Amino acid sequence: MQLNILTFNIHHGRGTDGKLDLGRIAHIIEASGADVIGLNELDRSFLRRSAFVDQLKWLAERLNMHAAFGATVTLPSLKRTPRQYGNGLLSRFPIISHSNHPLNVLPIKIEGRAMLEACLLAHGQPFKLFVTHLSINPVLKAIQANRIRKKLINESMPHLVMGDFNLRPGTATWLKMNDCVRDVCHAAHSSPVHTFPSYRPLFQLDYIFASSHFQIDSVEALRLLPSASDHLPLKVSLTLANNPISGQH
Repeated sequence: MQLNILTFNIHHGRGTDGKLDLGRIAHIIEASGADVIGLNELDRSFLRRSAFVDQLKWLAERLNMHAAFGATVTLPSLKRTPRQYGNGLLSRFPIISHSNHPLNVLPIKIEGRAMLEACLLAHGQPFKLFVTHLSINPVLKAIQANRIRKKLINESMPHLVMGDFNLRPGTATWLKMNDCVRDVCHAAHSSPVHTFPSYRPLFQLDYIFASSHFQIDSVEALRLLPSASDHLPLKVSLTLANNPISGQH
């Protein structure tokens, strides 16, 4: 079974040209042919900057996809709709269940971090997706990555972990992640696939990590409409194998 997976930091729909345009985000996702999309920096009726739109609902309806959300920040609201910011998931496949795991580790006022977990069913085969966005602070990032690793080590179901990790390949935190899941870019190319900044990508900050149940077929950063966000979306095509790849995690 082949799957097309996309991870995309959408910068709440505001592009490098300063324009707020979710339509561009939807167009990129549709053109990518992705079956499952992990989203970072997603607003749900959050602030004036995104016109208080529930961006996940808007995208799900526009693309006719199932959706799940994991909040990292929640603001007080006088309305029924909560004002939230965080990670999201769009899927052509049914979402059986989903939950959100806070990754905050210190009692200080910093941007919240969390990991969205979802179980999907594709052609009768269940698999898990994890979507996250790690801190830019090296110490907090290492702690958050360790929490993710503890969650993944005992995961027996085929799984993918994606998002903006604010990591560079080869760093200590990247190596720890690769102890339990494979960076698909490194596995496919043995080199980074640059995703930031979108107009002239110099770094890889966005990743998709895969368990050994998956065979990696191709990986690319999509350069369609680079002005839509400050990150390029990262796409991987992979095949869900019957047996895990021997000797890999």
